[in-house]
Amino acid sequence: MELPEDVLSHLKWIAHFQQIIMLLNYYDGVPISHEAAVRSLDPPTVTLDVHPYQAVCLALDGHTVIQSEPLALAVRTRVVSVDVVARTASLTEFNPTTYTIRRRQSVRIESNQPVDVELFVENRSLTGQLENISPLGLSVSLPASQIFFDPWIVFQKDAAVRARLQLPQAASPIELTGTISHGLLRENHYVLGVRLSVKATRSRSSRVISCSGRPRPSRP
Repeated sequence: MELPEDVLSHLKWIAHFQQIIMLLNYYDGVPISHEAAVRSLDPPTVTLDVHPYQAVCLALDGHTVIQSEPLALAVRTRVVSVDVVARTASLTEFNPTTYTIRRRQSVRIESNQPVDVELFVENRSLTGQLENISPLGLSVSLPASQIFFDPWIVFQKDAAVRARLQLPQAASPIELTGTISHGLLRENHYVLGVRLSVKATRSRSSRVISCSGRPRPSRP
């Protein structure tokens, strides 16, 4: 495992070549993972340019996990300060952890609190609840009252879909785009699986994480 000094050396390399890193946090069971860039280094502190959603999570959690291929593994770090308006965060105390980019992509997180999701499919707008989410996809439970059409016709595999998630206490929703991967009709609701687009996966997905979230194996 790498020592903090080695991590700082890698971060210097990342800053020099202007490489992008990923930050990973939890917000009410929903993974928040946005891109970040190294703004400056003043060992043992590193200042990053961060996404506004990530800035809020950093201020609430007081820590984050950095993920980057040059680091070889995920690094847990403590938040020193956050400027939500300027979208910057200063971090220190870099310690290797067990989460990696690939491992996180294979895990779906179930929300501890209700998360409303508005879906837009073929000029239709439907409202449901988030069942689980990962950087690669999400599942949404739609009540039977929302289905005024034949789901087998509208919810066709690979059909384009847009999802708008309203996180508890968040000022504005998070929007993701993707395609329908599967659908399952249950007794009183319909579960729709969405495969997130590459663009959404890299810039938001998560982008999306609460330390009390319950991970479970994702569907293939």
